[in-house]
Amino acid sequence: MWCLETTMADPSYILFNKTLEQARRLGARGGRAYACNQRARRARMPAPLPTVPLRLAPRETTAEAIAVLDAQFPWLRGAGKRISGSGPSCPLTAAHGGKPKLEYVPTEELAASA
Repeated sequence: MWCLETTMADPSYILFNKTLEQARRLGARGGRAYACNQRARRARMPAPLPTVPLRLAPRETTAEAIAVLDAQFPWLRGAGKRISGSGPSCPLTAAHGGKPKLEYVPTEELAASA
């Protein structure tokens, strides 16, 4: 034991060194006391209020949200629609045969042109 002094009585005699019948009686006594306490606790609780089903506020549909955004940002109208066709989806790659054109510009030329 980690403490040199015994500050409490050893309660192990309550649970150990009992016959099966004594352990059964001890457990039944605890179960009856627990049930009695539960009944008393429930009797003290106020009666629950009748529940009223919550009404959900009407939600905005996707079409309504798109219409609001189209009215607010007309230059983006139709930006979410896919374009059908066999051409490339990026207009920059279409001008260069499907490959983006990258060219090297030395930093001296950039500084001279500025």
